[in-house]
Amino acid sequence: EFSDEDIETMEMQLLSTLKWRMNPPTAPCFVRHIFTILVPRDADSMFPNMLEDSLYFTDLALCDYFFVTKRSSVVAVSSMINAIKKRCNFGNLEQDEASFLVKHICRICNVSDSCIDVKASQERLWKIYTESDEFKELVSNTLTVVEEPPITQCFLASQTFCSSSMVDSPVSVAKNVFN
Repeated sequence: EFSDEDIETMEMQLLSTLKWRMNPPTAPCFVRHIFTILVPRDADSMFPNMLEDSLYFTDLALCDYFFVTKRSSVVAVSSMINAIKKRCNFGNLEQDEASFLVKHICRICNVSDSCIDVKASQERLWKIYTESDEFKELVSNTLTVVEEPPITQCFLASQTFCSSSMVDSPVSVAKNVFN
């Protein structure tokens, strides 16, 4: 059996050996974590596709320097909203279901999708996506595309939760959610 002091000593040895080079959670980690909370156990086949789309959007963020200064959780929430937007645009998801999912994600993360960082990241990711080969192929195989489905605000709170004074973690948009 180990005492608290033994564990603390070992942790310090590990951190010293690694020279404190510990990585914060990545955007894909946040996406997977949020999906475990979001998706019911008896979910239909829509959710694996939405997870895949969300992870694709997080990959797109790696291609743009704009996202270097963004928190991983901001990229994750933006990616998930864009995955929902994609499903809504191409007829795989009804508007009311899409709005419900966006509201639920915002509630889970204690953020608003109208937060400046989330909105800017979401728009930038969508722009990158519309320039991708995957999007061009999808558009060529689809008869009609709605450019902007009316997925708007979460109306969870009267304030936007992205101000740096409200965030304890440098990698999370939410206060005390994933710490």
